[in-house]
Amino acid sequence: MQTAEALQAGAGADVPIVPDRLLGDPGVYVVDGERAWSNWEALRHEGVMAHLVSQDYPLPRMADPDPAAWLLVRHMLAVAGSRSGFHLFATNDSVVTATAARLLGESLAKDDWPWYLEGAFFRRQGRHVVTAYRDRRSRSDVVTLACLDESSRVCPVPGMEWRGTDRI
Repeated sequence: MQTAEALQAGAGADVPIVPDRLLGDPGVYVVDGERAWSNWEALRHEGVMAHLVSQDYPLPRMADPDPAAWLLVRHMLAVAGSRSGFHLFATNDSVVTATAARLLGESLAKDDWPWYLEGAFFRRQGRHVVTAYRDRRSRSDVVTLACLDESSRVCPVPGMEWRGTDRI
């Protein structure tokens, strides 16, 4: 919230700042924040981040990273709706890194993690989502919504399915 407030003040923009629990506290990747803390205790921040960007299964008390990333991006695009312009969603490095890695379809090494105030960009293009992060780009078909629990990998939505990622 402090980052969003600073950006709002710096831009001189009179726009509302809306808290969003998918972006943090606990965030889209955490199912049970209090109990998921044990992952950070055992693996430290770098270990959790490495898992989020490269593994295809959830850590205990956390969401499956792939569908969680897609849930977040679909949510942000839905919030932006059809309003043109730049829509800013402020969050921490864990969420930015994991989401960018998942939508790009590649693991991001520690040197690829975002710097302070660095972001990833997502835009809708028909039935596709275009992702941009530093010099990387991808275009992916829209995927299913994620279930934010450890027992289910995907909540099916009729007509929406994973079709892979193409480099562009």
